Amino acid sequence: MVLGRDNPTRDHQAFQLQNPFRNFGLLVRSNPFWLRELSLVGLNLQQLPPAMYTSFNITSLRVLQLKQSIYLEKVFEYLMSSKEPLLLHTLKISIHSYRESLQPDEAFGFAAFCKSFSTLKRVEVEICADWQTNLDAHVLSSHSKLEVCILSLGVPSLNMATLQILRANHKSLKVLGFRCQQIAPSLDQGRFFQEAKKRTRGLAVELSLFEKLEGWQLICQPVHSDPSPVTLVSCRTIAMEIYQQIVAAYGTRPLTINTISILARDIYYTQDEVNAGKIPDMRRFQFLDVVA
Repeated sequence: MVLGRDNPTRDHQAFQLQNPFRNFGLLVRSNPFWLRELSLVGLNLQQLPPAMYTSFNITSLRVLQLKQSIYLEKVFEYLMSSKEPLLLHTLKISIHSYRESLQPDEAFGFAAFCKSFSTLKRVEVEICADWQTNLDAHVLSSHSKLEVCILSLGVPSLNMATLQILRANHKSLKVLGFRCQQIAPSLDQGRFFQEAKKRTRGLAVELSLFEKLEGWQLICQPVHSDPSPVTLVSCRTIAMEIYQQIVAAYGTRPLTINTISILARDIYYTQDEVNAGKIPDMRRFQFLDVVA
């Protein structure tokens, strides 16, 4: 089920929700329905009627997507307050504009929410502004079966200590993605600069210690706003050199990482661009099953 705002181009109605459940007859349901996926898009989540939360069975929810919405903690608070166990396996959060009001984690509730259950297999968080979530505090540590972890939190990259914690707590992790802004100038020029080499070499060493890691996503904001600088040729050049760094880091051990994805796109968008859906797909280069 997907809920979104009505008439988003009118500023005075932005993030206003007219109760959609009244039309669905969900206000007085005695038997909650089984809902597997829930997407909340472009909403002020403080305005969601209580009927939304009492109309579906919490235990059936497997996928939750929160996109371009504010007061996300209201959804987290309800899910944590349920007496029924939460069995969510996919959580996606995507906020692309300056307009969103992001709060420090203590008020925002993401860390507390993640610590309240243990069934996540996929987490994708893409936030334009710096997000104060302290991943060093083992935010995701209870989710031992996590397989995909994409954390683009508005900061350049995860530090080594955080990577070590992820490695220690998530033995099943297959795909890891995070910001690595150091490669952006190299993509623009089509050659690997020293700063990028140094940074990715250190990351390659740390990632080579993950037991089952198959894919590494490097996310960055292009140096220029027009689409021409980031080309397939430059992505391929940089990906090849990063791959060689990974090979060197593994040494004689069997290589598990077989996919390198470079994802570059503008991080910030105006509200008009967001409303019009003018958020381009990330330019991606995947280096699959490479033979050196």
